[in-house]
Amino acid sequence: MEVLDRVRLTIGGHEVETQAGKSILEAALEAGIYIPHLCWLPQLRPYAGCRLCLVQIRGWQKWSGLVTACTQPVAPGMEVLIDTPEVVETRREVLELILSDHPDRCLTCPREVRCPPFAACTRDPVVTDRCVICAKNERCELQKVVDHIGVKVQRFYGKRREHPIERTNPFIERDWNKCIACGRCVRACVEIRGVGAIDFAYRGQDMMVTTAFEEDMKDTNCEFCGQCVLVCPTGALMERVHKYAGNPDRSVATLCPYCGCGCNIRVHLKGGKIIRVTPEADNSVNGDCLCVKGHFAYDYVQSAARLKGPLVRRRGGALAKTKWDRALDLVARRLAEIKEQYGPDAIGVIASAKCTNEENYLMQKLARAVVGTNNVDSCADLCHKPTLQGLSAAFGQAAMTNSIADIERAGCILVIGSNTTETHPIVALRIKWAVRKGAKLIVVNPREIDLCRFAHVWLRHNPGTDVALVNGMMRAILDADLWDGAFVSQHCEGVYPLLLSLQKYDPDHVSKITGVPAEDIVTAARLFATGGRDPRYKMPPVHYGPLAEVGAQGETDASCIIYGTGITHHVGAVNSVRALANLAMLTGNLGVEGGGLNPLAGQNNVQGACDMGALPTYLPGYEPVDDVKVRERFEQAWQVELPATRGLSLMEMLWAAREGRLKALYIIGENPMLSAPDLTFVRECLENLEFLVVQDIFFTETAQLADVVLAGASFAEKEGTFTNTERRVQLLRQVIPPVDDSKADWQIICELAKKIKGSEGPEGTPSAPSDTSSPSFSGWDYTHPAEVMAEINGLVPIYRGITYDRLEEGGLQWPCPGLDHPGTKVLYETGFDHGKGQFIPVEYGKSSEPPDEEYPLTLITGRILFHYHTGRMTMRSKGLVAIRPEGYAEIHPHDAESLGVGDGDMVRVISRQGEVTTKARISDNSLPGTVFMTFHYAESPVNQLIGHDVDPETQVHNLKTCAVRLERC
Repeated sequence: MEVLDRVRLTIGGHEVETQAGKSILEAALEAGIYIPHLCWLPQLRPYAGCRLCLVQIRGWQKWSGLVTACTQPVAPGMEVLIDTPEVVETRREVLELILSDHPDRCLTCPREVRCPPFAACTRDPVVTDRCVICAKNERCELQKVVDHIGVKVQRFYGKRREHPIERTNPFIERDWNKCIACGRCVRACVEIRGVGAIDFAYRGQDMMVTTAFEEDMKDTNCEFCGQCVLVCPTGALMERVHKYAGNPDRSVATLCPYCGCGCNIRVHLKGGKIIRVTPEADNSVNGDCLCVKGHFAYDYVQSAARLKGPLVRRRGGALAKTKWDRALDLVARRLAEIKEQYGPDAIGVIASAKCTNEENYLMQKLARAVVGTNNVDSCADLCHKPTLQGLSAAFGQAAMTNSIADIERAGCILVIGSNTTETHPIVALRIKWAVRKGAKLIVVNPREIDLCRFAHVWLRHNPGTDVALVNGMMRAILDADLWDGAFVSQHCEGVYPLLLSLQKYDPDHVSKITGVPAEDIVTAARLFATGGRDPRYKMPPVHYGPLAEVGAQGETDASCIIYGTGITHHVGAVNSVRALANLAMLTGNLGVEGGGLNPLAGQNNVQGACDMGALPTYLPGYEPVDDVKVRERFEQAWQVELPATRGLSLMEMLWAAREGRLKALYIIGENPMLSAPDLTFVRECLENLEFLVVQDIFFTETAQLADVVLAGASFAEKEGTFTNTERRVQLLRQVIPPVDDSKADWQIICELAKKIKGSEGPEGTPSAPSDTSSPSFSGWDYTHPAEVMAEINGLVPIYRGITYDRLEEGGLQWPCPGLDHPGTKVLYETGFDHGKGQFIPVEYGKSSEPPDEEYPLTLITGRILFHYHTGRMTMRSKGLVAIRPEGYAEIHPHDAESLGVGDGDMVRVISRQGEVTTKARISDNSLPGTVFMTFHYAESPVNQLIGHDVDPETQVHNLKTCAVRLERC
């Protein structure tokens, strides 16, 4: 990396050295020299709106007057004066003008103290304007500036504002009486978030920040991320919940429990209650940003609906509270009995993408080393398996090749099968920031999503035609001779069969399949192949929505691919993944910064659950269960003989339960009664089990069918690690004790393992030869998750250098093979894991049930920003429910007109599998002939409509599309 020139100067009498190009204010703050400011933030472009950072520069004729430190670049030898009489007096006058419209009775108090709340005021009987009763007291930047400058008398008074406090927003209260018009919130909404939901309105003393036409926030494009609250320097914008809680007693840095981004958060507590959550800014994942869920949606942690202890089903059929010993004794006894009677493969275990790495490791160890079966899986069977199979065969590793932050360095970004703003908001921010720098964005999606506002090319293809489209792009790249022959010849194998297979995918033919104009396919292909630098492509005049000052080119000439469940939830999804792998290799966009192939994990620890071996075919670290040498290593460590044949996947376990082959199932942290396809079928399978154990934090739809329910702990009540979608392992820290009589999941698993082993005979009797040269990890007496991670270090090569001590300094990306290894930001920089990358030609085939006369519409399922997975966490957030209280069927206006359906009408959505009733939402976001629904809502369970389309090669079930018809209720 090029080293920027250093500049030496003097600020306030102190010698300072900084990078060339930085402002005086930045240089001063870096050196610990405070210059007052209110409108400046490091994430925002210089604005010079507040004028408080005025300084003088000695001896420089062109700076003979006062200049704003936030806009003036440093220069060698510059002498900056920050406290001359002219500077001090001018600042004071500027601040008085700012205060003229702000309640100031405490701010300008000559006593120079911050009185405690409700203390008698000897200065003024009017108490409504006092700082001590402002919710931002002691956290207010305006207070800090007033104290520094020392304003004690207010000489100017403007128009007294008496705006009512706005409380219509479920998360944010707006008190415009305290607004100082610094513009931070407006600029942050545009420059950081790329939304632009608010702006200045009116003029002079009537000026205020509001929405277009003063609409309610929920009726705008506001994402409720809370960025405006984070940047507001006064009490004008505040969190609505716990607004008056004051300062916290303590705070804990930990991880967000929602999507796979792995955002770092700081949880603030008072009296043992969570009062607010803010971003833990010093990290490379999310910086100073969070989404609405990560910022506000923590009601569920201390919800009254939490499971408070174990439940056991009585003879009468009802579940009743019981003691932990009794519940675990029952589970251990029944599992031992079923194992004795039917064999270990009559038992299945479903781990959780919401549990920690340590807990998933223990779950698969319980299945393999205690029960004796490889019947262990997680939600990866429903979303990650195509990535696992497709990328492992092509490259060697099944994960994001690059980092989230690295997306900003791309020259071109292809987003396919991902509504990134809704599913992975922080990744979407990186994409927008890359566009602002000059990267070209290609969006491939049948729906008009938020990122289409920033796209240079939007390929609106027919659902399920991804393989044809990607093959068509590769054909166009070959025709233009833009493929990277040097990379392919040096690092890849099998290119000639690929070239032959692409001959039939000329753009005109692909256009007929996908519905995308042939010229758009060619344009997208050329942009991708050249890293956004194709000279034949004319830039559209407006493409970037609210982003201002977009650069000409991205930082690099590399192109990256980002995809999500819009790829992996289809039948034949593994072929779509293979096609994307082919595209990345053909253009040489692997092993380089700004490039890569980057699948987005849907839940916070999907990647970690797979890493830990919560898969029927792999031991921890993606080592095959049928590899004798691998199995011997684990057998020696665990002192037990391990099963040698692959186990059943999640869906295969359900089928086996229905057929009577699977007798018992232990599910932790998953809710297949909403997340799996064909919910009627799922219920039949679960009800056919002899014994069902569910471990969760809420009484879910799946838990309602269980024989025993075990009360686990939320993310805030335990310690461990999560691995986010970019392979980054990070520390999860305990914030509060487990609620009531719940327990951390790792403790429950350990206690259960010991009871099962005890019920089978003398504990600790090895079934495999002992090898004294290898460490033994056969026991279950762990006292802390760090001990589990130490065991993982000894058995999983890609985690060998990842320890709790190292993670205290920040996250590490695997592979991290040693304690002196820094982690791997970019995979394959020195080549592929198994020698050379493998081109695997794929052919387009229809991947979903086609519409017909009886079912003329295509249902597309997906996620929305305001809810998560099956809703068991987000439906406990009053604010999220207020914004999106119910599900809906999004219908194109043409289809709605032909059906006689109006916006808000109740409709029945009917498939060959079932039907649900929901509200209609009329929108041209969807293509004509399609219906969009989410699976978050138990009241309109969309997976009731999905059938049993299964990919014959991978056994992946369709969760994305099916044929439906609509009827008005």
